[in-house]
Amino acid sequence: MPEPLESRGPTADREGGPRLADSMIRALRAARTAGYRLLDPVDRLARRAARKDELPPLSLRRHAGPVKAFESSTAALFGLLAWKGLLGEGTRLLDVGCGPGAVPLRIERERVTIRSYVGVDVHEPSIRWCRNRFAGRGPFRFELARIRSPYGLADAADPAAYRFPADDGAADLVLAKSLFTHLLDETARNYMAEIRRCLSPDGFGVLTAFVFDGTKGPPAAFPHHGADPGIRWRRRLHPHAAVAYDRRLFETMILGSGLEVSEMLPGFWPGLSRALRGQDTYVVRRAGPGAAEANR
Repeated sequence: MPEPLESRGPTADREGGPRLADSMIRALRAARTAGYRLLDPVDRLARRAARKDELPPLSLRRHAGPVKAFESSTAALFGLLAWKGLLGEGTRLLDVGCGPGAVPLRIERERVTIRSYVGVDVHEPSIRWCRNRFAGRGPFRFELARIRSPYGLADAADPAAYRFPADDGAADLVLAKSLFTHLLDETARNYMAEIRRCLSPDGFGVLTAFVFDGTKGPPAAFPHHGADPGIRWRRRLHPHAAVAYDRRLFETMILGSGLEVSEMLPGFWPGLSRALRGQDTYVVRRAGPGAAEANR
């Protein structure tokens, strides 16, 4: 569920600045999506012929990330959830940045019984497909986040003030897979606070990010930054495409939102090479009394 350029991002350049760059990026993305849509029928027939599980259209899978990783990355996530005992009967699950439904498809495939599921994304075609695919099936609900985003609405509500479609304490598990890799400072802080608000007292959040060791210098894969060198991005004119955080800064943001880190499973960390590899995974929960002071 990628977000737009924010006030702490790059300043305008002599050739028209971020607005012109964003328009060009949108045009290129639209052309790429059109190409994948032409391949959708071929992909669907090929999967049926091979008797493979149903998946979203190729164009929607590509929107969510590398096509080849659509199933494998979700399988790895479910391995972690099973290992930690975080998903099972009675779980109320909030999936922020759900894309075209990789998680609910896996829930169906593995026949996991949960109490409720709410998927949220800015990408209307993905939400539309999910609503059609899961209509009348299981405890699944999908909500379109009507906020400003290069992957959704260009002129809408500020994502830094967005409120998740869930009541306080209404989620036993909040997933934010490949979400913070597309968020800059203010929106990231708001989303962390929203995860804390929505978590039940005994609930857990699982979020992924690219984090690096700022004491060893900038990561080669993320050469660009704004005013804060602890927040870096891969593409100069397209910051939200891939964002990395200095680990100390990222974990300070987690604590500042009222959460605490239960466990960190390294992937990209320490992020000194140009290879993105896997994302770093954080298991978080609501912070106990005195957690902020203990971290100082």
